[in-house]
Amino acid sequence: MRNALTAVPETEWLTTDNEIFSAMERQVNTLGTLADLEALARSGNRRAQFLTGLRFANGTFGATRDPAQAAQWYRRAARLGEPLAQSALGAMFRTGVGVPRDDAEAVRLFQSAAEAGNSYGMDNLGWMYQQGRGIARNDEEAVRWFRRGAGLGNSWAMNNLADMYAMGRGVARNDAEAVRWYRRGAEAGNAGAMTNLGFMYENGRGLTQDFAEAVRWYRRGAEAGNPGGMTRLGAMYLHGRGVTRDDVEAVRWYRRGAEAGDPPGMDSLGWTYANGRGITRDDAEATRWYRRAADAGNANAMVNLGFMYENGRGVALDLTEAGRWYRRSAEAGSAVGMTHLGYLLETGRGVPQNLAEAAGWYRRGAEGGDPRGMYILANLHAGGRGVARDDAEALRWYRRAAEAGYEAARQELARRGIR
Repeated sequence: MRNALTAVPETEWLTTDNEIFSAMERQVNTLGTLADLEALARSGNRRAQFLTGLRFANGTFGATRDPAQAAQWYRRAARLGEPLAQSALGAMFRTGVGVPRDDAEAVRLFQSAAEAGNSYGMDNLGWMYQQGRGIARNDEEAVRWFRRGAGLGNSWAMNNLADMYAMGRGVARNDAEAVRWYRRGAEAGNAGAMTNLGFMYENGRGLTQDFAEAVRWYRRGAEAGNPGGMTRLGAMYLHGRGVTRDDVEAVRWYRRGAEAGDPPGMDSLGWTYANGRGITRDDAEATRWYRRAADAGNANAMVNLGFMYENGRGVALDLTEAGRWYRRSAEAGSAVGMTHLGYLLETGRGVPQNLAEAAGWYRRGAEGGDPRGMYILANLHAGGRGVARDDAEALRWYRRAAEAGYEAARQELARRGIR
């Protein structure tokens, strides 16, 4: 997520929120001993059943972590109408932890919890509408549930509502409103909101750009355990934004993000190994991290892995495999991957040569913002290769590539006497 808002990991169990743990401690103390809690749970007390499930879900209060056992207790409490158990069990069905994954059942449970006034159920139900999981995607409905959960003080719902404003999904895009909700979530202790607030400061969205303030929030998010915050903090050290440039410190934070499961962190750590920034160059290690990130769906890592195969770095040279990864990245939306795929198709390296298809991918890469794609597409129009010759269209793409900083395009415009 080099340049994207930080998403909350899907596997985050909302029932591990500190507020719930504190409530559990208070209730256990009120009830007496853990034996008293278990006795109450077995007698049919729905709150005691939920708390017993929570013990097994997280391996706390003397219990061994056992998701299947947790699901059994949550199910018993949910059937008795306990909203916290309904939300917790819904999260297990959503992730397939302790029970078979079943998005429709997750939605049913989240709906029950939400309608009972549970803010976690509201937030989770909003997320299912946002993703179109177990129910038809409906951004407006997602916003409605996020707003209800946020209004009850749920920091996850605040962060998700901010995301919708930042993306303009279900509401008109409004960066200032996104910042307001990220700040509320961050001040309520949500690590993802802290990281996302840092992103808004870094990019000057909804407020004045301030790298130092971005670093402060990234650091808070990272220290609170958000993997994306760790990765973004590493990027700030790598580029010397808001802090003194420090490649070693960048690697340290990239590694923390990568080891915490953040795909952009894995990709970034691979990049430092491939380029010897802050660490000894090691192409095999770079490839390993690129592969982990690519397997996790990171489109940028797919491009980087394709590059390693194309150039025989850290792996045996394999143009067919390079083409496979470039195509995967292109289909995942990477403009750079589109351009790389176009080049292999144009030259017939590792794939059957197909100039018309190459031109199509160059165009998609150019329209997606890749300067190299813009330049090559301009060349194709100038020469009538794979596309109709069109000097005006060639000039338009040379200009766009030059404006994006592509030096070869600037030189071509200078050669033509165009400033």
